[in-house]
Amino acid sequence: MNPALLKRTNRLMHLFQKSDLHSGTYARPLYELIELVGIDEKAKTVIFESPVTEFQTNNIGSVHGGCLMTYIDIVTTIGIYTFSRDDKATTSANITTDFMAPGELGTTLSLVAKMDKIGKRLAFSSAEIYSKESNQLVAKGSHIKAFLPMDFKGIKDLKDEDFLI
Repeated sequence: MNPALLKRTNRLMHLFQKSDLHSGTYARPLYELIELVGIDEKAKTVIFESPVTEFQTNNIGSVHGGCLMTYIDIVTTIGIYTFSRDDKATTSANITTDFMAPGELGTTLSLVAKMDKIGKRLAFSSAEIYSKESNQLVAKGSHIKAFLPMDFKGIKDLKDEDFLI
C-alpha cells in the first residue's frame, strides 16, 4: 500500500471521525463506525468495513436504505479526497443507490468505493456494499461530486501529531 495514500486517507478519516468539523452532523455516527481496510492505488479503490448496529436498522431489522445511501456518500467522498490532488470543498451533484438485499443486524458491511474519474470540476465514483459474512451484494450506487471554489475546511490544518498513522 502506498504510504502517502495511506497517510492522506488516515488524515481524512481523522478529520471526519474525530475533529469538530462533523461533530453533531447527521452522518457523524456512521463515520465513527467505519474502518479503513485497504487501498488499491492501481484500481483507485478504497475499502472499508462497518458493523451493523441497531441504530442503523429500520422497523424490520435490516439496514435502513437511507443509511446505505449515506455510506455510499461517505466512502466515495473519502475515496475522491484520497485520490484527488485538490483539497477543494465538494458537494454532491447526483447520487443513486440500488438496494439488492437486506443488511442484517449484527453483521459487518464491506464498503468498496471506486473512483471512476476525477476531473477538475467533477468527480465520478461508484460503490458496492456487501455482507462480509455472506459476500452478498446489499447495495450499489454511483456518486457525482462537484468541486467548489473554496478550500475543504479543516484538511490543511491537520498535523501529523493530531492522529496516529
